[in-house]
Amino acid sequence: MPKFLEIFKHSLGSFIKELNLFPVFYIFVIYISFYILPFEILDQKTFYHLWSYEEYLAEHLQFILYFSSSIFAFLNTLKNKYKFFNIQNLSWIFFFIIILFISIEEISFIEIFKNTSFEYLREFNISNEINIHNLNFISPYLQSLFIWVNLFLGFFGWKYFSKIDAIPKKKFSLFFLICAFGYFVIEIRRYIPAIPFIHQEIFEFLMALGLFLHALESFKKYSKS
Repeated sequence: MPKFLEIFKHSLGSFIKELNLFPVFYIFVIYISFYILPFEILDQKTFYHLWSYEEYLAEHLQFILYFSSSIFAFLNTLKNKYKFFNIQNLSWIFFFIIILFISIEEISFIEIFKNTSFEYLREFNISNEINIHNLNFISPYLQSLFIWVNLFLGFFGWKYFSKIDAIPKKKFSLFFLICAFGYFVIEIRRYIPAIPFIHQEIFEFLMALGLFLHALESFKKYSKS
């Protein structure tokens, strides 16, 4: 084998060893279940449908994971050794606010404020709901935003900002890169309808889980110091 191929093989092997490979097995299991578990389980839906459809298992778990991540992010600002206005704490506070907002949006929490001033949001909402992410001027760009956010979390973050604790570490890369790939497929399907349809909840679950595992791991680390 040529030397450059040996170097590439060694580098690739070392890189893969650093990664958490759960997302690869997860995607395999979910899609293979479509074929090996074709029978209906509940509400005339198979396991695949119960997992991947909107407002079913994956989406509910996403809320739990996002919300739990925000709680751990808040605790991390209290547990670590840094001063409150240190860049590390400011980063965790930013993490806390953004992920808490996402968790609230995940279940359209503001829907409980029906018949209030929030009702005006329905007029500009493509789903006739009281939430922010489905507003007419936000929704068309949401998937592109998720692609860039996940590329940052899965590569650019740990590559160029590794000293910031709130940014997920390299080993969690696949949780975000596979999620970015899923949203990329959904996005280009607008222009190439022949591409098979995929459910975004399958892929967004990985983002939620990756953020949760990162926040939990940081919490454990701070608790020991």
